[in-house]
This record gives sequence, structure tokens and C-alpha cells, in this order.
Amino acid sequence: MIIELTQEHLNKFPKYVAEWTQKGLTTERRSLEDAIIDFGSFQKLILKKENPAPVVILDSPMQCRIAVGIIVSLKNLSESQVRSQVWSQVRSQVWSQVWSQVESQVWSQVGSQVESQVWSQVESQVWSQVVSQVRSQVESQVGSQVESQVRSQDKDFVYPYFDCQFWAGWFSFYEFMKNEIGISFTNEKEYNAFKNCQKYGMVFPLDELCIVCQPPTVIKKNSNGLHCSDGPALSYNGENEIYALNGVSMPKEYVLTSAENISAETVMKEINVEIRRELLRKVGIERLLNDLPHKILDNVGDYQLYSLDLSDELKNCKYLKMVNPSVGCFHLEGIDPSINTVEEALKWRNNNMFVNAEVLT
Repeated sequence: MIIELTQEHLNKFPKYVAEWTQKGLTTERRSLEDAIIDFGSFQKLILKKENPAPVVILDSPMQCRIAVGIIVSLKNLSESQVRSQVWSQVRSQVWSQVWSQVESQVWSQVGSQVESQVWSQVESQVWSQVVSQVRSQVESQVGSQVESQVRSQDKDFVYPYFDCQFWAGWFSFYEFMKNEIGISFTNEKEYNAFKNCQKYGMVFPLDELCIVCQPPTVIKKNSNGLHCSDGPALSYNGENEIYALNGVSMPKEYVLTSAENISAETVMKEINVEIRRELLRKVGIERLLNDLPHKILDNVGDYQLYSLDLSDELKNCKYLKMVNPSVGCFHLEGIDPSINTVEEALKWRNNNMFVNAEVLT
């Protein structure tokens, strides 16, 4: 048994990271013919269905979710019939065969890197948007009798059985263990059927219909996550669009409005801290301060305490200007109006426990 990776193994990590990150972020369109073949095998070998359901492929998660809602409503299916347990059929079998001292290093340096670029930066934002957009748009898409039943199920949102492309991190791990370490899978046919589905967006394999989603048509990101300064950072052929700056989901108008047309008042009235930070980065903190009456109350290193007049009604509002170390840019953080020094501000934001978390560590 191999208990230690060689340098030759380690040198191959970047290849797997690059290959599977690209696959996880695919925007390549898939044909119905390919989907019928791939998800026919998926239903037979993974779901053990003797009579696989017909396969359809739709353009967006919203379309898929509406189709699921209609079928579930009309057939009175339970969620347990919609989604089964992948773990017990494939993943847990593969996992038990590769669990060793080697796997943790492969996962931490290959699979986790792919996951950080595919799952955490893209997938989580996709589903938070899908839930909210389905709820707001389903009424205009389906008849009123079905719509009420679909809405009643949205409180227990039915996720796909398998969100195919977003499993790229796991497949990078499995493929490395199989190709480079020589692990053999006893369920090779099932594994290959499972892997072939990674090329798609997601699947809802209902008993009546196997609903497959295309990958997004647009995925734009930087090292922080989804990012596009002049359009959607993610789009499924014009639906389920996500507007984002540096990994932060933004209202569409904040992205599409030019910086010079975003007022300082708009920035400072934004209550979401992350969104306000990205607006500040877009508009520029210096321009914002130039547009608002202000004065500096205290200055310590990179920290400055400001008094800002946001409007005729909101005067002498206290903000701490500081560097956000995780993204490397300045932002303004609102603090208690009674505070008059940087030290007081830092203690206040750190629950009066310490002044500077970096100094403490």
C-alpha cells in the first residue's frame, strides 16, 4: 500500500487542478442526444432503474425547478422520490476504497483547490439566486392552480439530486487516485456513468421525467469569486443571472450603473456591509469623501475616524476608515455615534475585548 506521495506525484497536482477547475466552470452547451445517452446510463447504473424515465434538457435552473414543481404537484410526489442518496450508491463505495494516508494530501491540494474555485465561489451563489428567483417568477410561468402548489413547496426547496459540474473537486480527487496512485474501483461502470454527467449543470431524475439542466452560458470570475463589472457574472442563457463584484452578489443596477452616476448618498445608505464595500471600491473612497461634508476626528496608522453628514437629517454619522485585509481595499464601517477616537472605535467593533485583532494574534 502506498502511504506517501512521491515528488513525481506532487508535480502532477497543478495539472489536475487546472483540468478540473476548467471542467467545473464549463459553459459548453450539451445536446439532447448526449443527455439521453449519459442520463440513460445514469438512471440504470446509479439509480438502478429498470425503466429509465425520458430525458429532457432545459436551459436554466429556474426552468428545471418550475418543471419539477409542476410534476411534483400534479403527481403528488414526495421529496424522497425526487432525491435519493448518491452517497450510498457510488460516492461512499469509492471513498472507502481510497481512504488512506495519501487521500488527505490529494484532497487538500487538488480537490479543495478546485472546490474553492467552483463550489464556494460559484455554486453557492447559483442556488441562493435560484431559490429567490423561482419564488418571484414562478407565478408568471405556470397556471394559477399549479402555481399555488409549487409555491407551497418552495419553503422546502427541492435541490437537484446531483449538481453535476459543481462536483469537479471530487472528480479531480478520484481521478488522481485512480490514474496516479493506481486505485482500482470495483464499481468502474457506475463511476464512469457518474463522471460522464459532470459535463452538465444539474439533474432532477423524477420517476416520470429526468430533467437535466445545461451548464451556464456565462461564468466570469476573479480570484475572489464571481465578478463582472459590466454585465452578469453568471447567466443561464439569460435566466438566473447573478451580478457580482469580487465574489459579492450585487443588485443589477449597482453593476450596470457607471461609477460617476452612483451618488455618495446611495453608497452610504446601503446597509449590506459587503455590498457597500464593493460600491466604495467602484466609486472610490476619495470621491465619496469629496462629495459628502466630513471631518477627520482621529487618525492612527491606517485607521481614520470620520464624521460624515449623509443628509440634512443624518449629520455627524461616525465611520471608521480601515483596510479590509481579506480583499486589500479601504472600506468605511459605521460605528456608535458616541465614539470620538480610533481606539474607542476599534474596541467597540471588537466587543471591547481588544483594540486590534492582528496585534492580538
